[in-house]
Amino acid sequence: MGEISEALRRARQDREAVAHEPSAREVTELGGPARRASPVQAPPVPIDRTQSEGWPARAVLAKGQRGVAEGFRQLAVRVEQELAGRNQKALLVCSGQRQEGKTLTSCNLALALASLSAGRRIALVDLDLRKPSVARALGIEAGVGVERVLRDDLPIAGAKIATDLESLDVYAADRPDRDAHTLLSTAAFTRMIRDLEESYSTIIFDTPPILLVPDVALIAPRIGACLLVARAGSTRRKAIHDALRPLPPEALIGVFLNDARARGGRLRYYADYYGEEDDEARDRLEEDLHG
Repeated sequence: MGEISEALRRARQDREAVAHEPSAREVTELGGPARRASPVQAPPVPIDRTQSEGWPARAVLAKGQRGVAEGFRQLAVRVEQELAGRNQKALLVCSGQRQEGKTLTSCNLALALASLSAGRRIALVDLDLRKPSVARALGIEAGVGVERVLRDDLPIAGAKIATDLESLDVYAADRPDRDAHTLLSTAAFTRMIRDLEESYSTIIFDTPPILLVPDVALIAPRIGACLLVARAGSTRRKAIHDALRPLPPEALIGVFLNDARARGGRLRYYADYYGEEDDEARDRLEEDLHG
């Protein structure tokens, strides 16, 4: 009985001690901290503005590339108009094969949108989970990758990379995942898109090649608009038509012709078949699309 009485006495003392712990106000009056310190915000991550390896993907920011920058800003304005007309926030940027310029276009388009969107929020998301390249193209490092967000069903906010462009956040993939199609079929992916659309004015998704893996066929129905990228002098008519098949016809806002040469032979990193930068290239592309 003595042991039981001693245990009860100690329990009563513990309760009384807790009841007399000083409140936050009392601690403040005694000179202690009033509350927990707020989490330290990571500083914005600078995007590489030099013409080092991979610079064409950030040509909008690279010194001496004013003409290219203005071209992508023209594309950005057209994209914004198309998305607004469709009441959509998200754009899927895709290509039929590798090396056609989809990541170059995705990155420069996001950078151009950020430069034109004071007070608006732009997100660039790497959904090429098998061979991610957005972080490398921008000269930044991925932290928590998009693939981990989907695999572990984590909040997408944990993967945000705030850049030194005030309007632009990047969500990079970190490690290649051969089972990307399984991640893109989950409820976590649907929630990720929903959460991004609640937080941003415009979201640009960089995706894998349509003709190599089934991923875009899984992504496209969940995103309201698509832009197909083709490369001048390389992409063939059949590849364009084959690439268009998995895309919802109503979602296609246009085709972007990359690496077109303007009159005089000067290389351009852009040419939109809506535009006027390369009439011959535009005509060839329209013939490929409709011929």
